[in-house]
Amino acid sequence: MISYFYGELCRYPLYTSRHTAIIKYWCKLFNSNNICSLYNDLVKYCNNGKPNLATSVKQLLYTNGFSDVWLNPCSVDNMNFPRVFKQRLTDQFIQTWRAALSDSNVLCTYRLFNSTFEYRVYLDKLPAKYRTVLSKFRLSSHQLRIETGRYGNNRIPQNERYCLICKSRDLEDEFHFICVCNMYSDLRKKINIKYITQKSSSKS
Repeated sequence: MISYFYGELCRYPLYTSRHTAIIKYWCKLFNSNNICSLYNDLVKYCNNGKPNLATSVKQLLYTNGFSDVWLNPCSVDNMNFPRVFKQRLTDQFIQTWRAALSDSNVLCTYRLFNSTFEYRVYLDKLPAKYRTVLSKFRLSSHQLRIETGRYGNNRIPQNERYCLICKSRDLEDEFHFICVCNMYSDLRKKINIKYITQKSSSKS
């Protein structure tokens, strides 16, 4: 399962930098007169099915749609190609992140707040204790029964994860917690909830 906190921080997995470093080194390698013959030997071994550095580079290029670069390395702008390659990696990751977010049956509430891959300004504006609470709420990392009912061997059906505080036989989800539960009515009067317009779709 993809980590959704990347979308909150606008950060990318470490593999994007690691794979880019491999490609950057490769660009220097095949353009070096001193070790050109060594590189050619690596390519021969790679083509003969003997894994080595060239094999890893070939796999990275083919996997990310740069097979033409592997086949014609002399046509590569070795100064700019690592940047192009990294951009391809980050673009692909964002696409994967969005698809996973769209398909998730857990982060229904998160989709209401976040559909873009960008840094969230509340991380800088709120005090640490509020920032932590809000982050957990947005990412469904909380103790409401809509989430805790999914855990363990005694999994509770989604439609039976009732609120145990107000005894209303209403599902204890984010919408109920913020807008409905009468145990928090006094607190609710102190905040503005005009942006909560409808209940999010069900989780499983």
